[in-house]
Amino acid sequence: MGTIEQDFMGLHFSTPFLIGSGPATTTIGEIYKHAAAIAENGWGGLVTKTIMTGYGTQFTPHLWSSPQYRLVALQNSGPALSEYNEATMEALSRDVEAAHREGLVLIASLIGRTLEEWSEMASAAESAGADALELNLSCPSPRSTVQGSMGGAHVGQSVDATFEVVKAVVSSTSLPVMPKLTFHTASPIAVARACQEAGAHAVAGINTVRGLVGIDIETGKPLSIDLLNHAYYSGLSGPLIKPLAIGVTAEIARQVDLPVCGVGGIAKWQDVVEFVLAGASLVQVCTAMMWYGFGLGKRLRRGLERYLEEHGYSSIGDFKGKALQYITSEIPDSYPQDRVVSIDPDKCTMCRLCATACQDGAYGALSIANGFIQVDTSKCRICGLCMVVCKPEAISITEMP
Repeated sequence: MGTIEQDFMGLHFSTPFLIGSGPATTTIGEIYKHAAAIAENGWGGLVTKTIMTGYGTQFTPHLWSSPQYRLVALQNSGPALSEYNEATMEALSRDVEAAHREGLVLIASLIGRTLEEWSEMASAAESAGADALELNLSCPSPRSTVQGSMGGAHVGQSVDATFEVVKAVVSSTSLPVMPKLTFHTASPIAVARACQEAGAHAVAGINTVRGLVGIDIETGKPLSIDLLNHAYYSGLSGPLIKPLAIGVTAEIARQVDLPVCGVGGIAKWQDVVEFVLAGASLVQVCTAMMWYGFGLGKRLRRGLERYLEEHGYSSIGDFKGKALQYITSEIPDSYPQDRVVSIDPDKCTMCRLCATACQDGAYGALSIANGFIQVDTSKCRICGLCMVVCKPEAISITEMP
């Protein structure tokens, strides 16, 4: 059987699954209580809830979903973070000891308000025994901006500001440094390259994506309101954002010479495989762990180990980045002319969705005649819309007979 152990940033991880920053159980001072359970359930480590000064009052409630997106998306307005002070760093030291006893890697997440504070916090986290640092340059919570911090998504959108923060931290610590990137930037590649030039050892991405999870059409109120009936634009997480996260992971893996820790929408072992195929070395799971508990780690481990065995892989490295060879920015001059859309009559349920979609949204190549779906190859442009709407997956592209 192959191994799923991973070496990343010079650290050894028993599994490639980390609990991401965010759950209450990753708050500094709480981790030591749960370290044994985290390890027993197959996690290789965790990232602490972000340490920051002057965070202010916690929104109540601060987590929401909707009937449409329950267990698909979660909106997070920003829970109370770990307040940076002497007591917190002492508690971090106790958490680190507990994590290390269980064979876990503990990565401290930080937000500083100034470059000097970034450096101070990095040194303090190192003194407390943290194994690495995650720089939160990606949180879209309103708190990150309101407090005037030099962190969060408003900093991670800037190539220059990102470079300054990463360089300041790298210069003040011997720990591996991993900035966490935001989706909300004109060029994730430019920001990742700034991290590399500043001396980062890896990057993580993405954080939550700014938005609203929904609005009650009867009351007109956003679903994400607090007890004062205030609503905020804040971070969306969960499977809804997985396509965005995989896209950023693949972009960075293709074009930047830094290891990538994939984050965003991971809820099952198949998601982990997709991120690895896109170039990730490790993954972080936050929202799904909050939904399903620490036990999710066991399911991820079993599924990934079975995948390696079934495909004859000896390690994750055997298939890491395998999908990147197919991703390109080159525009072809032409496509093969000997392909046609084909419908399998044994699978087709005659729901007629494909014909409706093609007639009203595409090229009018599909129609119904004699009780069957007919394809007019002279009109078909193989756009793929029919395959998108076909639930029984009865439609495919085949060679022309």
